[in-house]
Amino acid sequence: MMQERDAGDPFLATYAQPAHSEGHGYSDFASPLPGQHPSAFGTDSQLAAAGAGYRDDPRYPPASPNNSDLLLAPGAAAAGAGSYGSGGYNGYPVSSRTSKKRRLIGLGALVALLVIAVAVVVPVYFLVIKKHHSSAAASGASGGASGAGGAANTGGKSGAVVTGGGGSTVLTADGTSFVYNNSFGGYWLADSSNPFLDGAKPNSWTPALNESWNWGTDKIYGVNLGGCWSRVLITPALFQAYPSAPDEWTLAALMRADGSLQKTMEAHYDTFITEQDIAQIAGAGLNWVRVPIPFWAINTWSDVGTDATGATVAEPFLDYGGVEVSVLFLPSGCTIRACCAGLFGSAGRWRAGEIDAGDVLAPTYPCAFQMHGGATYIVRLFGWARKYGLRVNLDLHTAPGSQNGYNHSGKLGEVNFLNGVMGVANAERMLDYIRVIVEFITQPEWANVIPMFGIVNEALLSTIGRPQLTSFYLEAHNMIRGITGVGEGHGPFISIHDGFDGVPNWAGFLPGSDRIILDTHPYFAFDGQKNDAPIATGTDALSAGGIWPKQACTAWGPSINTSRTAFGVTVAGEFSNGYNDCGLYLTGVNGTQSYGGDCSLWLDSSTWNDTVKAGVQQFALASMDATQDWFFWTWKFLAQIGPAADGVVRSPLWSYQLGLEGGWMPTDPRTSVGTCAALGVQAAPFDGTFSAWQTGGAGAGTIDPTAVASFGTWPPITISHVDALATLLPTYTATASIASLTFTTPSPTGSLPAVTPTVSVGSGWFDAQDTASMVTAVAGCTYPDAWSAVSSVVPPVCTGAAAA
Repeated sequence: MMQERDAGDPFLATYAQPAHSEGHGYSDFASPLPGQHPSAFGTDSQLAAAGAGYRDDPRYPPASPNNSDLLLAPGAAAAGAGSYGSGGYNGYPVSSRTSKKRRLIGLGALVALLVIAVAVVVPVYFLVIKKHHSSAAASGASGGASGAGGAANTGGKSGAVVTGGGGSTVLTADGTSFVYNNSFGGYWLADSSNPFLDGAKPNSWTPALNESWNWGTDKIYGVNLGGCWSRVLITPALFQAYPSAPDEWTLAALMRADGSLQKTMEAHYDTFITEQDIAQIAGAGLNWVRVPIPFWAINTWSDVGTDATGATVAEPFLDYGGVEVSVLFLPSGCTIRACCAGLFGSAGRWRAGEIDAGDVLAPTYPCAFQMHGGATYIVRLFGWARKYGLRVNLDLHTAPGSQNGYNHSGKLGEVNFLNGVMGVANAERMLDYIRVIVEFITQPEWANVIPMFGIVNEALLSTIGRPQLTSFYLEAHNMIRGITGVGEGHGPFISIHDGFDGVPNWAGFLPGSDRIILDTHPYFAFDGQKNDAPIATGTDALSAGGIWPKQACTAWGPSINTSRTAFGVTVAGEFSNGYNDCGLYLTGVNGTQSYGGDCSLWLDSSTWNDTVKAGVQQFALASMDATQDWFFWTWKFLAQIGPAADGVVRSPLWSYQLGLEGGWMPTDPRTSVGTCAALGVQAAPFDGTFSAWQTGGAGAGTIDPTAVASFGTWPPITISHVDALATLLPTYTATASIASLTFTTPSPTGSLPAVTPTVSVGSGWFDAQDTASMVTAVAGCTYPDAWSAVSSVVPPVCTGAAAA
């Protein structure tokens, strides 16, 4: 059983650095771009009236720096560089330090209430994590029943629907407003009585959320939202305050020790990605977001085994779950302080991060609070994505024990997921987390918004082993499809990473499986090469970017295109403009760079001239064209703090938002089409048609018997780096309560009005027949530290009953 953490538990055990740390526009597109598409709700003017990634783990193929004398304009460091794309776009000013500071201050000032802002006066919903009992599951599950998520209706009472296109004003839940800048025919949509209305579109060429996505025809133009719940190295301020912390484990332990963990992290969750960010993403011509989340969005364990001294090891991360909370509504114009002051016996304790389990909610106050937080912020983001018509690729970015030993896996060092003595046990936990997420996102209220789920990010195949990883993927596939059903419209596509083994090696993977996507992360930055060939070589399409645009086309385009036939749907879940490895914390907190030039240029984009910007943009366009379905890493970085807190983003090659502001990212991603052909690179053609089973059609779910015979044993017979059969390794027992993600509805009292939704909000659990317990430690068994057990001795009698 999971136990409460002992006050003496060793959160701050001395961190041992491992011996090695793996970190791992213009085109010839001549046809006219699609024209403005009038909204189904009226013209843009009518709508306006109505609405009146960083990368810290080097490991990838090569690229280069600059030995070009074209890099800097005369006096660029002082003047702020040239004006390539200097007019800004869609309301973005050209980047300046002053404007960045103002923006950061504005973000920091956002109220820390956890709300999904749907429109002007709308209900505020919260996701909470609570123990899920089988009886409740049976009575309250969504199952296959019809829900609001897929309904193409205007919903609600007369006047409830609020929508707007480009130029409309959006009023957010904290009372601030902004103008929605979208020149592509996109429109946002909200309904006070149906918060699950799926009719919004980010642009004219992307299907609305309640319309079918056509794989092979519709293109993913996406961006990652890294750094919010995972990979917080993207926000250097968090780590600069704790310079000895190389990873999230150590950072959380240090914050927990000084009492700042919850307050600091919840403030980060609340302000890093805002509704305006999501609106800007839609306005940039993008149509998907990839949302990396950690497993501790579900829970953490206070006892994951004992270390070499016999001390209990606890996971220090901020547990997003914990306390079940009441969800109530605030009326328009009512501030949290005004409505809820004194609710907790202290007028100042309403702020997020300062509410704990010891505070008792008074039932007469219709106020909403979340105690332990990140999951609420995640679902708030889902609501924003729905509002602006963006589809979500939800990516489970960490695994118990670490799936790759990189700092963004939770803890730098060993791989203990599917590897070593605790490899099977950690995989059992991971399957539980996958299951909980699938149960939530398969509900009809969320199915249209989250049609893709990455079940484990960047699992290190070279350490884990291909047979072991394939066995896990097959087990996860069968579990997921047992929940969702088989075939198109039954749950999300399952995304798996290529394990850094290259997409060609995944050809013919599990033929007959149901809707598996291959995710690859093509980077030159982490290949360990100097990558110093110049990128600032001119400003026209054929000369800009030096060797780098053509190298992207050649290295990535043919293999990814071939994979679409040999494997099925294949996407670039991450890529960036980082042809070199320059950037603050890009190779780790204390990492070193392989770049053969001077990194200082690549740490401050205000010094870039037109040739630099043109070269970077041409590389971006070539990367987009080569990969075709992509997610740029990442949307935004924050500036550093401390003595050098000058408002400068120190990893500018990795920020899509900054590139739009500065003029080196395309303002319309469709202009990337044809870039590789113009450079003389012709990829093997893909006709746009996948095999029926690859997209949930005929044959889906009937896996080739040969594959089942080879990989269908779970756990796998052997686990890498341990001299014992997997059946003799420690496992857990399936006797713990289910921690489900649950959307609760209000029970308003007192004089304050509430807006009650007129549709189902779901139970958090799609499959009422799925009543098996989650795993926990076997009573009386002593386990080695599950995060540091590769070389541990196999303990006796540490096996539990498998889940039913």
